[in-house]
Amino acid sequence: MDKQIKISSKAALKLVRDLKGIINHDLTFMDTSAHIIACTVESRIGDFHGATRKMLDENLSSLVVTSNNEYEGTCEGVNLTIEIEGQIVAVLGITGEYDKVEKFAQIIKRITEILLLEEVSKSQKRSTQDAKNRFVYEWIFSHTDWMNKDFYYRGLNLGIDISIPRRVVVSSSMWQYDKQNIRLLEDNWEMLEPVVKNYLKSDKRNIWLLNGYKLIILLVDTKDYIIRSMIEDLQVKIKEKCGTGLCYGIDSTPTWSEYTHGGYARAEKALLSCYNALANETAFYGDINVEIFINEISDASKQEFIGKIFKDCTKQEISEWCYILNTLYQCNGSIGKTADLLFLHKNTLQYKLNKLKSYSGYDPRALGDSSLFYIAIVLWNSLNI
Repeated sequence: MDKQIKISSKAALKLVRDLKGIINHDLTFMDTSAHIIACTVESRIGDFHGATRKMLDENLSSLVVTSNNEYEGTCEGVNLTIEIEGQIVAVLGITGEYDKVEKFAQIIKRITEILLLEEVSKSQKRSTQDAKNRFVYEWIFSHTDWMNKDFYYRGLNLGIDISIPRRVVVSSSMWQYDKQNIRLLEDNWEMLEPVVKNYLKSDKRNIWLLNGYKLIILLVDTKDYIIRSMIEDLQVKIKEKCGTGLCYGIDSTPTWSEYTHGGYARAEKALLSCYNALANETAFYGDINVEIFINEISDASKQEFIGKIFKDCTKQEISEWCYILNTLYQCNGSIGKTADLLFLHKNTLQYKLNKLKSYSGYDPRALGDSSLFYIAIVLWNSLNI
């Protein structure tokens, strides 16, 4: 085999700890540089191991050490080469008197080789997945309006056919601006990956990528109602596994390979509308309004407009007003329904709205003024303050 197989110290440390639980003897794990990378006596990790050096130099499959002083950094016991697919990848040492540890030697060697072969297989799969992720990332976030043949064939070699039109889905935490929920999503990120992978495996043409706090899915072109049904099913599985759901923005048209970045941008705008409409977990680009151009406005202009509408309000007050007004507009202006959702008395809610009108100069219940407040809410959410 041309490529040298390397065993991670993390995998080696787990291995020796698990094996000690079986045979109740200390174990050391040496790499091909003859240094200890894992040991049940952790103070020895990093030390040079003379017996390993002798075994590698003289091509020995095993070496019995009869005293702690026989080889540098080596304790009494049995040392065995570990081979994977015909390649020596490490040396495993079992500490103890020969007649007590010899009976374990060959079976422990075999167990080690089986477990490490599984680890190498997982590592190779991760490496392949990493290559796919890098390719998909380049594909999605490329600003070019064309893809050359080399790029196309790179994808085919990774099992990805970019010539198939796909629908772009972008999703993230349901509460984008809540640091505690983002931390929860981060803690559960490793659990999210197998859920998505398992759900989408029925059609290998579907592609997904975890990018920061966002999940990006490229679905083979299909009808809106089918995509909505798929997302609802996936949402249930994610909530069951991770304890928190996601919001989803979907481009409304199939995207060809050279226009995937544009599809991503449209799906992201649709995602933004979910944050502005707290009752919705899914939005299609064709159904959104202000969010289409919101990111083209500078932050300074956004803040100036928000300051004009919410005069002299602190950040906390603006955030509270946005929540109240967004709920009001989701309830089509119904004071009773809004008060129920906010756990307020109707009179208290009316008092708050009148107070906002008095110092802002705009009536949040008037048709013309409500549109100004809605725009201010969208701008506020887009600032991620």
